[in-house]
Amino acid sequence: MLRIRSLSKYYGARAAVNDVSLEVGQGELVTLLGPSGCGKSTTLRCLAGLEIPDSGEVWLQDRLLAAPARRVQVPPEQRRVGMVFQSYALWPHMSVLENVSYPLRSQKRPRQEVIKRARDALELVGLSGYEGSQPGNISGGQQQRVALARALASECSLLLFDEPLSNLDVHLREQMRSEIRDLQARLRITTIYVTHDQSEALAISDRVAIMQDGAIVQVGTPREVFERPATEFAATFLGKVNLLHAAATGKREADLREQFRLAGGGEVHVHTGGTGGPSAEGTAVRVGLRAELIRLSRNAPAAEKNVWKARVERAVFFGDGIDYMIAIPVGRLRVRTPPYDQFRVGEEVFASIAPEHCFIVGSTPQPARQEEVSR
Repeated sequence: MLRIRSLSKYYGARAAVNDVSLEVGQGELVTLLGPSGCGKSTTLRCLAGLEIPDSGEVWLQDRLLAAPARRVQVPPEQRRVGMVFQSYALWPHMSVLENVSYPLRSQKRPRQEVIKRARDALELVGLSGYEGSQPGNISGGQQQRVALARALASECSLLLFDEPLSNLDVHLREQMRSEIRDLQARLRITTIYVTHDQSEALAISDRVAIMQDGAIVQVGTPREVFERPATEFAATFLGKVNLLHAAATGKREADLREQFRLAGGGEVHVHTGGTGGPSAEGTAVRVGLRAELIRLSRNAPAAEKNVWKARVERAVFFGDGIDYMIAIPVGRLRVRTPPYDQFRVGEEVFASIAPEHCFIVGSTPQPARQEEVSR
């Protein structure tokens, strides 16, 4: 198990990592997800020992790796931590086998053990037969496999990935993503994976930790963080979301649908679950509507909540879908439909979304006002 307790790292007066705490179970893959500059790579480097934190503690199993207050800072080579970098970090003058075996040779292991473990690691990642190749003569995906084999050869207790697929094309990225996940699950290695790609994070993770400004703002399974984001940032970073200002009516229906009054008029129903009572009347909130869960139709859906008349203002074809901007009585919504749902610009349609597909982001004592936010 990995335990991170109140970890902070400053560069001057700026907190690159701000009081981060996280526990990762044995064999679990947790992704640190966030935009550039949010602190995810700095956190990873503190775990690897490549950065010295200013405060907090890092424990791997029962071993303390870093604790500035106790003057503990275990060197990287003594941590049993493997790291796969975005740039692969392969030595061009060394063969594939020499690259994979380098950390073992640095540890003064017996030569036969070094060769065997390096070859076993290459076999794990599907590169048997490439031992004598030079990194410059193999593909980007194969170079990434070499970097992974190098990390695995050291029999690490913790595996770290820092944006490992960002240099690959889309199809190879999807292939490598599946291979990394399958190998990690088979070997049961505790893993921290850093990315800014939300699709990658949702596809590969047991849990996702969303980071903003050096802090973790939400941790949960991919489905939890996607369907019930805890903050506006988490909501808008994970996909295309419309946020509408609304005020609670204090009413909850028998099916656990709570009713909110939109600032521009009308209402929206949200399935808020059975925890606690309904929001106090007048409480200002934001209601989140994911673009891909809004349906468009030419006829009004029968006996449904959350139905609005709309006009199509923009349509952009993306191959696997169509991105629409529509105007409804209380503002504008972004909608993403399958490619076969085709509507013309200027066409009158109906927009609808099921209450269980809506979510609430935060609450505030200020009066509600209408503001369309679409990302």
